[in-house]
Amino acid sequence: FVVPRAPATAGLLALLVFGAAAWRAAPTRPGGDEPHYLIVTQSMLLDRDLRIENNHRRGDYRAYYGGDLAPHVQRRGKDGEVYSVHAPGLPALVLPAFALAGYSGVVLFLLVLSAAGAALAWWIAWLSTGRADAAWFAWASVTLPVTAVFQSFSAYPDATGGTLALT
Repeated sequence: FVVPRAPATAGLLALLVFGAAAWRAAPTRPGGDEPHYLIVTQSMLLDRDLRIENNHRRGDYRAYYGGDLAPHVQRRGKDGEVYSVHAPGLPALVLPAFALAGYSGVVLFLLVLSAAGAALAWWIAWLSTGRADAAWFAWASVTLPVTAVFQSFSAYPDATGGTLALT
């Protein structure tokens, strides 16, 4: 591989791996903490705030989550409002994708962001070592673990945080 093209190749390969996993996992709906991050996104988008009680009451989450969803909250804020225990960083980042295409848009955005992170990992490894084989080994080490693959398209802050840390 020519080094200037290798990071792009690494990113495209990661996108294929991550996309195949997301496609294979479809049509799963978000689970665990994912819908809680997404409801914060909806609150920011629909209400322009971080108060989630009204979003839960209206059932805004029903577009991407089956069943009832109790808020993840420790206690009411000093103003008596309910705020999620989940930080608003990821919800703010995925808000444009959610506004354009809902949960599917978020998944696509996270896939692309995770693939960019994989490309960046290749590039950093190459800059550190000057060796393409070491860069590909580093790329495989951060791209191919099962947790990395599944978090590449899940609405959790881990893959995004990893990409930001590399940046």
